[in-house]
Amino acid sequence: MDYLLLKLLIAQVNDDLKDLLQVNLFSLNAFGEGETEINGNPLSKSEERLLNASALARSILDNPPVYSFQTARQRAAAELLYYWGRLLQPPETQPNHKNLLFKSIRNYIACLGENEARPFSCLLDDVQEETKSQTKTTKPQERQNEILRIICDELKLDPLNLPPRILGKRWIRAEVKDKLKIPNKLFTESNFEKTWECLRKLKLIKEASDPFPYK
Repeated sequence: MDYLLLKLLIAQVNDDLKDLLQVNLFSLNAFGEGETEINGNPLSKSEERLLNASALARSILDNPPVYSFQTARQRAAAELLYYWGRLLQPPETQPNHKNLLFKSIRNYIACLGENEARPFSCLLDDVQEETKSQTKTTKPQERQNEILRIICDELKLDPLNLPPRILGKRWIRAEVKDKLKIPNKLFTESNFEKTWECLRKLKLIKEASDPFPYK
């Protein structure tokens, strides 16, 4: 994502919220003394301003000021400012944050006039590309999904309660391989075996009488 362009968008947000925030986000004297820390890491003065502005945006969203009418554009601006400030928080504490930030960018740009929105249109392209890359399924995941699909949809079995093996008879694994018609574009003999064992370790398949189902 082009963060310089996003910063310009935040400047537009600052202008939209100036009456509600009652502070210039880009003023050197806005908020704090530059001594705030997150997880022991000191924030710069600009990061501290952003963190405080984000908290103030959250309070505006939760309790809109009675002295000022809040338009849809102002609300979208406050949401964007809130999620933009949350970038300073550790990612592991907010696993869905990036999607929420992307959504707030889309919502805010949609509230701008055509001429105002034009300089930021490439941000929406960035959002779409990053969203696609996040939802793209990897080859190992595709293999796992395909095996589970065959077990559930074609063999009509519960992957967590597969029938026990019977000596001298072909078991479910062989039936799944037959359905896959290995080798194919997705599977080789080798990666099928690896995928099957991976599914067992992930506890996504289990034999009814398997004494060591997760090894």
